[in-house]
Amino acid sequence: MEEAIMDYLLAFFLMVGFTYGLFRQMGQCVRIRRGKGNGHASYRRIVIGNDLACLSYAGFLVFYMLNLLLGLRMMPAGIFTSENTSFSCFSFLAIFLIAKFGVIPKEVKQVE
Repeated sequence: MEEAIMDYLLAFFLMVGFTYGLFRQMGQCVRIRRGKGNGHASYRRIVIGNDLACLSYAGFLVFYMLNLLLGLRMMPAGIFTSENTSFSCFSFLAIFLIAKFGVIPKEVKQVE
């Protein structure tokens, strides 16, 4: 019984943490868009990378929730199966990491 309660608590805290991360990522996207470039040479790349990161993070969170509901048997397996949702989680997480570390430039060069 204690293990089941710990499982639910761990899942709850993970969901809260991922949701907080999504809100921070969305806030970063809004701040970048409001900045109107601020003289950055790669502003368009920064915007596209952050938008892609935000969308992929949201997709990861949705499919993670579905996978969690399926794993805890709160939702019957129909169209969504554990295999499908875990593959989607992995795909969105891979897209997020590519956007965060591959698309968004590490150093921001100023336009002179």
